[in-house]
Amino acid sequence: MQRNELHAANTRWGPMRMVFLQYPSDPIVFFETASLWRPPSWMKHPRSPDVVPEIRWMPVVTFVQQICDMMTATTTPHGVGHVYAAVNYLDAWIAVTEPQGWDEESLARLRAWLNKHDL
Repeated sequence: MQRNELHAANTRWGPMRMVFLQYPSDPIVFFETASLWRPPSWMKHPRSPDVVPEIRWMPVVTFVQQICDMMTATTTPHGVGHVYAAVNYLDAWIAVTEPQGWDEESLARLRAWLNKHDL
């Protein structure tokens, strides 16, 4: 399960709107060379829901594992790693574009359709 933090800042949008989509389990987004000698920030507690609790940091080893993860980052199921699920784009799209004519019922149907087709 991914977290939607669009409203966490409690501030109003300005004239330019930008949203970053990233999964905590995405090795490409969170790769850092410093993991050679120190634990990366994504391993700190509390961990995100899709970061397994069993993974531990080890100097050099974790860095090599991240490189291997990046090479296979697009082989995971939708919504994990670097394979972004279309349904996870929806709230960001709404926040950035403020589309007219979409109500909660229409959005629920679209979410259901996106989930059904696993896009």
